[in-house]
Amino acid sequence: RQMWATLTSGKVWRGEFANRKKDGGMFWESVSISPLISNGVITHYVAVKEDITEKKAALLQVQELNRELERRVWERTMALEDRVLRLMQVEKALHESDNRFRGLFENVDIGVAIYKPCEDGEDFLIVAINDAGMSISRLESRAQVIGKRLMTVFPGAAEMGLLQSLQRVWETGETVRLGEVHYLDDRLDVWVDNNFYKLPSGEVASVFKDITEKKLAEEALRRSEEKYRTVADFTYDWEYWVTPDGNYVYVSPSCERITGYTREQFQSNPNLFIQITHPDDRAMVSQHLAMDS
Repeated sequence: RQMWATLTSGKVWRGEFANRKKDGGMFWESVSISPLISNGVITHYVAVKEDITEKKAALLQVQELNRELERRVWERTMALEDRVLRLMQVEKALHESDNRFRGLFENVDIGVAIYKPCEDGEDFLIVAINDAGMSISRLESRAQVIGKRLMTVFPGAAEMGLLQSLQRVWETGETVRLGEVHYLDDRLDVWVDNNFYKLPSGEVASVFKDITEKKLAEEALRRSEEKYRTVADFTYDWEYWVTPDGNYVYVSPSCERITGYTREQFQSNPNLFIQITHPDDRAMVSQHLAMDS
């Protein structure tokens, strides 16, 4: 009804259809229908169609990846909050007794390692590490690490900031959050979220979580978005992505060929599209943009 109301009023109608091929398969097309008027009477209609099936599929893939990443981030956030609570319990246990600490140390599902400074803090000896820490560090036996120097077991410790964080905590007593860092050497390639605490004994505890899966998911999403952005940058059509609040996230360079305005002008002025639209069509275009966002 809306289409025919628009057309019979002498205006151009634009929209998208999902149609079925002869073989039963579905395809999407973008349609622009214009009335031809002679002596005030509509005599014909001209329709221009474009197959947008691949664009729709690419956009759906990006949206699905976004939803999957959001789900994983939410799950990891919930798990992290739960583990932070348990970490606070671990810290309390450290102050109460070594025996209670040992029970928690061996059973928490996040990595915990205890370091003792040597050579006046130039290096550290690994004096303890729990099962989760062994698993995250891809170590098979505690004989590989207990009593060994940090830089021997983890030669990339200085490059990732681990050594410097241990030195800072040992010297100042401050709690240090190293954050999300990438550790890499010939044996181990892992992303961790690492925090450091000074114990009453003068030793330093490192509490760390494996976030490799999260970082890989983020990288996969980044590459997917980059791939789609590259395709959009070189397409002849005018592509744009709009947020729910009406701001442009992306505008393809073709906008300048079509409108004379650059992508930067559209991104800096979300109302520019409406401003350059013919007054008779602004209501329809506004509704179209609202549906897109």
